[in-house]
Amino acid sequence: VTDDTVDTADYVVIGSGAAGATAALTLAQAGYSVIVLEEGPWVRTKEFGADVFPAMKQMYRDLAAQVTLGRATYPILQGKCVGGSTTINSAIALRAPDKVVDRWSTAFGLKDTITPAALAPHFDALEKSLVVTAVPDDTAGTYDALFADAAKQLGIKAHKIQRYDGGCEASASCITGCRNGKKLGMNITHVPQSLSHGARMYTSVKAIRVMSKWGRATGVEGRFQNDAGATLTAHARRGVILAASVVQSPGILSR
Repeated sequence: VTDDTVDTADYVVIGSGAAGATAALTLAQAGYSVIVLEEGPWVRTKEFGADVFPAMKQMYRDLAAQVTLGRATYPILQGKCVGGSTTINSAIALRAPDKVVDRWSTAFGLKDTITPAALAPHFDALEKSLVVTAVPDDTAGTYDALFADAAKQLGIKAHKIQRYDGGCEASASCITGCRNGKKLGMNITHVPQSLSHGARMYTSVKAIRVMSKWGRATGVEGRFQNDAGATLTAHARRGVILAASVVQSPGILSR
């Protein structure tokens, strides 16, 4: 896109990662028109390689140099591409622990709105959709077998990790994008499925701010990350879904 662009849909979704792509697919399947905004590019499976630095330069936020500040410094690896972090993570699928969900209810005033019981059918649906299964022995490797045996001997409860994959070939290329197309990240599942149901997506566009009127979100202003620097004004007739991760979403809200 090289010219300032205006578009309109029922819903505008900021982010194409785990949350944004799932929201877009759910809304599109329900018959709503949807616009998805993604700050990074859409890197196709055929473009994935084995070299780490080119992948980090193209698909990671801040070249994978994003860190926390405070009493301790930790790296925060985040995807900045279609599929978000699901494109560059290890496909590990963990349900939110009950004690965490309970804390959301008590500490943040959600009460009975979100509970483990209420979330369970949604977790079930996601795990079925993304073929979440335990890692098979031949993929896990010897070191995992040794770890499981050691845990058993020490009396420590352990279980195989659950992953969303369509037949992992153990190529060890999760962090550079699965070259075999077996990791079922949003880039090859919910995003294209959303588009097949009529959703529209703008890539390489940074969400600058959420527009509002009378206390209600009415759309999103964005800027394309190219030399032209064109703007995007995406009007939302019904609502805006802010799904830019727990790290990036507050920045959009503060702007």
